[in-house]
Formats: sequence, C-alpha cells, structure tokens
Amino acid sequence: MRTKLSIKTKLVLAFVGSSGGLIFILTVLAAIWYGGNQLRQMDVFLNTEANGIDTALSTYVNLDENGSNGNPEPLKDPDFSKFLSSLLVRRIDRPISYQTTLLVTDSKDHLISVSNQALNLNPDSLISHSALIYAEKHIGKDSSLFSVRYERWNYRVLRTPIELNGAFVGSIYLACLLDPVTQASKDFSIYAAMLFLAFLLINGFGGAFFVSRILDPVRKMSDAMNRVTENNLSARLDILSEDDELGMLAATFNHTLDRIEKAYRSQGQLVSDLSHQLRTPLTSIRGAVELGMQKARSIGDYQAILENNIADIDRITSLVNTMLTFARLDGLESLHYAPCDLLKLLEETIGELAPLWEEKSIRFNYCYRYYQNHRIQEFRAEDTLSPRVPELLFALFMIDADAPRFKQAIVNILDNAYKHVPKGGKISIELYREVTGDARICRLVIMNSGSSIPVDTLPLLFTPFFQGEPSQPRDNNPKAELVEANVRGFGLGLSICRRIVAMHRGKIRAFNPVTGGAAFEIILPITQSDRIVYDRKERYQADAPYDGDR
Repeated sequence: MRTKLSIKTKLVLAFVGSSGGLIFILTVLAAIWYGGNQLRQMDVFLNTEANGIDTALSTYVNLDENGSNGNPEPLKDPDFSKFLSSLLVRRIDRPISYQTTLLVTDSKDHLISVSNQALNLNPDSLISHSALIYAEKHIGKDSSLFSVRYERWNYRVLRTPIELNGAFVGSIYLACLLDPVTQASKDFSIYAAMLFLAFLLINGFGGAFFVSRILDPVRKMSDAMNRVTENNLSARLDILSEDDELGMLAATFNHTLDRIEKAYRSQGQLVSDLSHQLRTPLTSIRGAVELGMQKARSIGDYQAILENNIADIDRITSLVNTMLTFARLDGLESLHYAPCDLLKLLEETIGELAPLWEEKSIRFNYCYRYYQNHRIQEFRAEDTLSPRVPELLFALFMIDADAPRFKQAIVNILDNAYKHVPKGGKISIELYREVTGDARICRLVIMNSGSSIPVDTLPLLFTPFFQGEPSQPRDNNPKAELVEANVRGFGLGLSICRRIVAMHRGKIRAFNPVTGGAAFEIILPITQSDRIVYDRKERYQADAPYDGDR
C-alpha cells in the first residue's frame, strides 16, 4: 500500500534531497581536492629541497679552487664530505614544513651521507625498497616521486639525479612521512561529513519552515473554500500580490466565486421572475373559478370563464415550454451542426411569418453586400417580401449551424421587430460577408422602424424575464400564433436568442441606428472556401480583401 505524502512533505523532501545531494557532491569533491592538494604541497616541498641541494652541490664541485675538477668521484672527496655535512645540517636544522630525512648516494647507489634521522628509518632499507620500485615501475635515473611503505609507516620519497658536465655522479633522496598528510585528509573528510549532517538538519528544519510560510496562503484558500456554502458566497481571499503564482491563484479563486455568486443570484432572480410570471395566470384562474362559484350563472358566463381559464392555461404551458428550452440551452444541449445556407434560412423564416407582416402591412427592405472581381457589390430590394436574389449569392453565407435552433433565434428577433413596428412600418434585412485577417464572417442586421430602445435598457435586453416598454397590441389576431418561439410577453425570447447565437460561436448585440428605430446585429463565422465555381463557369472571387469602399 502506497503511503500518501502531503504536498508540504513532498516539497521539504524535494528541497532537502536536491540541496543535500548538491552539498554532498561538493563535500566529496572538497575532500578529494584537499587530499590531493596536501600531497601536491609535499611534492612541491620535496622538489624545492632537492633542487636547492642539487644546485649547492653542483656549484661546489664545479669551483676550481676546491680542487675537485677532474676527480672521477667528486662526491667522495674529503673536503666535499665536510661541505656536504655542513650543508645538510644547515638545511635540515632550519624550520621546514615536514619531517624530512635526506640521503646522498654515489653513481652506484652507495650511501655517501645522510642527514639527521628525523624519521628514524634505515637508509639502506629505504634505498633497497626504492630500487625495487624502480624495477617494478621501470624508472630510470630521471627524477621521480613515489610512495613507499616501510615497516608500518608510509613515506613520500623524491629521488633526483646529480649530474656534472652531463655525467651522472650520484642521487639525492628526500623522504617525508606521508601518514600525517593522510591523517589530515581523513580528519578533513570527517569534519566535512559532520558539517554535511549539520547542514541536512538545518536545511530540513529551515525547509519545513519556509515551505510552511509559502503554503500558508494555500491553507487560507482551503479554509476560505470550506466557508463557502450555498448560503454564504461572500468569502474572499486577501490578495497581497498578483505578481506571483499564489496571488494569481487567489485572484482566480475570487473571480470564480464572483461568477458563482452571480450565477446563484441570477438563478434566484430567475426563480423569482418565474414565480411572478406564473402567479398572474394562476391568480386569474383562481379568481375566475371563485367568481363562477359565488352564484349560479348562465351557460354563456360559464363558457366565458372557461375560455379565459384555457387562455391562462395556454400561457402557463407556453411559459413552461419556453423555460424548458431555456434550461436545455443553459445546460449546453448538444446541437446537430451541419452546413447551412443562412440566406436561404432567412428567406424561409420570413416567408413562414408572412401572415404577421400582412396583418400590419409591414414592408421589407434588403441589402446584401459582397465582393466580386475585387470590387464591392451590393444587391438591394425595397418594399418586397420575397426579393429575386441572384443565384450566386446563396453559396456565400454558409455557416455550421443547427438549422432548427438557429431559425428559432431569427424568429425571436423578427417577433420582437413585429411587436414594435407600427402598422405600415418597415423591417430592413442587411447581410454582409467580410474578411478580417484570416477570419471570414457574416453580419446579419435586422432593423425595424419602430421606437428606439432606451439607452439605459440596452445592456438589459438579453437578461431573462426582462421586459421593456409595452409593445403595441396584436388585436387578438389568431395569425400571430404562427410565431414559432411563442415567447411573447415573458421576456425570454432575446435571452434564448443570445444563447443560441453563442452556441454557434457568434455574437449578438442591440443598438439604435442613426436613422431611428432599433436594430439587432448577429456576427457568425463563415465556413465556405475562398473561391466558388458556378455552373455557368463564372469564377467568383469571394474573399478579396477590403479596398476601403465600404
């Protein structure tokens, strides 16, 4: 069974492990460097001493006044022996870094002189051991450094040749005790290991402290999240700085709570508005029933009461159906997208609602703008319900859409225009194909000649159950029931429209044109390719860049 570690423990272990591993590597490297450096210092000392002695001996032998010139074995001259003894005493008796024994041998490795026995070793044994090492390592008469173990001690030995006039006449041996250097390296390693362990402890406690400080905002976030309930959405995190990751996380958490609180309040407002919408017809039904029960009435009176109740029940049914549609869209109902010709869908929808337009004698104006041969082209038709649109336009406004759902959005906007257009008024339909960078879009603008929308209500138009100024009555004309959405009077039509457009990756807005009236604009992405070839072999350039004529 795997043990689950907290984030704090994981961070501390990761911090201590990474830093401890780095310090361990540095400690090992330092110990290796220290031991090697101690050995190098001893070798430098031995070389320096040997060079000094060799220089002094060579100088003495080469002086004519000493009478040593021409002597085949100058190192055995009595005067030289006195000089050598005096030299060794002077060099060895001075303060030096290491305990050292110095030996001088002739060309046949016979001992000529030895310094004081600072190391208490047998010179003959040292020379014989050295000879064995020369043989094993194939060392000639050149200067060489090596380590040798004699009895229970280790020595560092330097042998350097003495040459006169290019001839080998003897050797100088310098031996230093190696064990103190080795022990110093061991002591350094022990001290370094102790410091490493102390560092691990300090690093562990320090890491736990700093990780706790770093994770403290996370703990506060957790506490704040635990305080959030359906009855308390006001808890927020204090943001000290949004420049670091935890600050950005806290800001994101606060923004999320803001959206949740807004959605929760919106849901509460929606329920309240729905209750209000249901209360009116239910109160009407109850009042009519109570009125009918107060006394006996004629069959005609009872029939009128029942007809009013049926109308109220139909209104409730319509509201319930609309709310069901609203809830499905709010739950991101899966739509069935397919290529859809927006122009054909628009003409089809307007044609199906023809009884409404005839009722108010509403006239339609059309404007379709597109590009052909690098020029802006326009198709216009005025005061007609069904314009004769050129065939080449129908392939220019292809979108990916769930046709029935998107048709519902168009119906809702047209129904809104119908309610606000006076008799004999106009509805203008404008459709543009545009290219913005790599994006191809179409703009659908539906304008009506009714009253303008109050500026302060423009941001609220797409809010569920929002109802603007009362529209003109429909005179109870049965033809009005042809409107597919059947959401009049509830304030849900435009809200449903906005959600449908958003599900098609589009945008919708309301504005007041400078010419008067009100307008709704829908922007949608186009899925059609750049070029279209028609049956009559006319090549149409659909997406030429704007030339500034618009």
